[in-house]
Amino acid sequence: GDNHHLYDTVRGAAKTLFSNTTDAEQTSDTDRLSSFNGNGFTLGSNYRVNGNSRTFTAWCWKAGGTSVANNDGAIASTVNVNKEAGFSIVGFQPTAASTAVTVGHGLGVAPHMIIVKSRGSSANWDVFHNSPGSSMGAGNKLYLNGTNSQISSGAWGSTLPTTSVFTFNPGSQNNNNHIAYCWHSVPGYSKIGTYRTNGNANGPYEHTGFKPAWIMFKNQNSSSGPWYIVDNKRSPYNVRTKSLQAQTSSDEATNADLIDFYSMGFKIRTNSVTQVNNNTSDRYIYMAFSEQSGRNEFGTFANAG
Repeated sequence: GDNHHLYDTVRGAAKTLFSNTTDAEQTSDTDRLSSFNGNGFTLGSNYRVNGNSRTFTAWCWKAGGTSVANNDGAIASTVNVNKEAGFSIVGFQPTAASTAVTVGHGLGVAPHMIIVKSRGSSANWDVFHNSPGSSMGAGNKLYLNGTNSQISSGAWGSTLPTTSVFTFNPGSQNNNNHIAYCWHSVPGYSKIGTYRTNGNANGPYEHTGFKPAWIMFKNQNSSSGPWYIVDNKRSPYNVRTKSLQAQTSSDEATNADLIDFYSMGFKIRTNSVTQVNNNTSDRYIYMAFSEQSGRNEFGTFANAG
């Protein structure tokens, strides 16, 4: 067991945040992630990321390569954007407490999922989610570092993101630098969505339009619902049984049954694992990314599943 280490090119290497804590950014971890490279990344000798005989997993999203200034919002932001993949990294610094401000995200499409963290102080990771049936939208949030159910919140200024900006209320975290990770669904490559449980081991099937490689899902109705993460490297075959949780430093769990990845979606395969499929009609939000091989002749992502 250990913390989840998060790094990005807007903040730069050696600057660590942990998804499972409220801790402020550690700014001089040169022995952990030492550099981003054109074909990967370089680690230092710290046992937390490179310990002898430890087994690690890394999940990587490619942004735009070069960070640029963005002035679409009321405050300036620095963005690193991959429009084709529907992903951007956004750095910004609010200047007024308890005031909702607009921030440019650079995607050109309204994001469906936003994760925001204050870098300069102890604060929760605020999560925005908007997909059909989720009931979250601009009036609620979740904490990536917690198991709480959705919270009625003014974090998003009761305003949905647009194609150019999202709205964020820093509350007491004004004047601190913030980082945001933004995604929107891309047909054939990613889907940010919602499904309902049925309380049965023959669980719900969710159509994504591709074979998933990575899924994170969370019960938005439960006060003890973890952020489960399943991928095709740690669990290469159905039934996928190995999970990690974004909100805890616990080691990897192995369940008898958990989830299947199919050519066009996924299916929950248990009603015995805590907060996966125990209750009837609970809402779950999820992010799924595909085994994909690039765009085909029709301009959409080809499914390599």
